[in-house]
Amino acid sequence: MKSISLLLLFSLSFFKISMAQKISDNKVKYMVSYDNTTKTFTAWVVPQYNTPNYNNGDKEEKGATAQFSLKVPKGFEISKIQSVVGSWEANPTKLGSEKEFIKAGADKNFEYYIIGKTPSETNYGEFKSDGPVVLFNFKTTNNSDPKLVSVLESNDSFVKIAQEVFSLNVAPSFYSRSGQAPKVDAIPLEQYKSQTTLEAVITEATQKQDATVLGTEKESTTSVIMYPNPASEEINVKFFSTTDAQIANIYLVSTTGIELQHHKIKSQLGFNNVTLKVGTLTDGTYTVKTVIGETIVNQKIVKISQ
Repeated sequence: MKSISLLLLFSLSFFKISMAQKISDNKVKYMVSYDNTTKTFTAWVVPQYNTPNYNNGDKEEKGATAQFSLKVPKGFEISKIQSVVGSWEANPTKLGSEKEFIKAGADKNFEYYIIGKTPSETNYGEFKSDGPVVLFNFKTTNNSDPKLVSVLESNDSFVKIAQEVFSLNVAPSFYSRSGQAPKVDAIPLEQYKSQTTLEAVITEATQKQDATVLGTEKESTTSVIMYPNPASEEINVKFFSTTDAQIANIYLVSTTGIELQHHKIKSQLGFNNVTLKVGTLTDGTYTVKTVIGETIVNQKIVKISQ
C-alpha cells in the first residue's frame, strides 16, 4: 500500500502551471473513444476555436503543458500508452485505491490515471472548432466495460479530495498559444472546459452543416454525414474514424445502377472528407454508397441546377 509520502512525491512528477483564476476564452474539451474492432482507446483534444485567431496568428496550434486525466473502473489496467501528438507519459501511476484516499471519501468503485505530457512545445497542427485532434491511444489488459472509461471532470469529488487532503493536482488541463493574449507578460490561462463524447461531436458536426447523420447505431464506430442535399455542384461525404488506415470506398451510382464515380481513401484518425463533383450531372436522383470496413451506408441525393 502506498503511503501518503509516496503520493506526495509522485505529485512532483506532474509538470503543471499553477491553476489560473480565469479560464481562457479559447477553450478545449477532452474526449475518449473506443474502437471495438482493434480494442483500442484513443484520447483526443476537441478545440472550441479555430487557428489562427487573435491570440495566435499561426495556422497551427502549439502548446507546452497539458494533463489528461482518466476515470476508470476499479481494476482497470492500462497497457503502455502510445503517443500520437506530443510525448505523453507511457506508464502512468494509478491512484484512488490507496487507503488514504478511501479514508478521505474517494469512491471505491473507481481509480484514476493522471497522464502528463512532456513539458516541451508540441505542434498540434491546425485547430478547427469541434474538430478532434488525436493525442494518444492505449489498450487494457482486462475486460472492463469500455463505456465506464471517461475523462475525469474538474468537478469530480476525487479532484477535491486529492487537492485538499494530499495537495495533488489531478484535474485535466490544457495550455497553448491561443490560451493567452499575445504579449510578453501575459498570464497563461487554463483552457480545459469539460469532457465530451464522440456522439456529441458527430451531432455538433451534423448540426453545423444542417445535414443528417447516417448509419449511426448505439454500438457503431462509423457515422456518415452527407451535405448539401439537394446539391448543384458538389456533395460532401464526411465520416469519423476511430482507427487509422481504414479503407473507405465512396460510390456515386445512378438510378439504373451504373457507377458514375468511385473514390477510395485510406482514413485517418478523426474526421475524413471526400467531395463528389456533381455539377455536370443531369438533374435527378442518385445514390451515394459509402463502404467503411463492414459498414455500408446508402443515401439518396438529389442533383438540381443552380
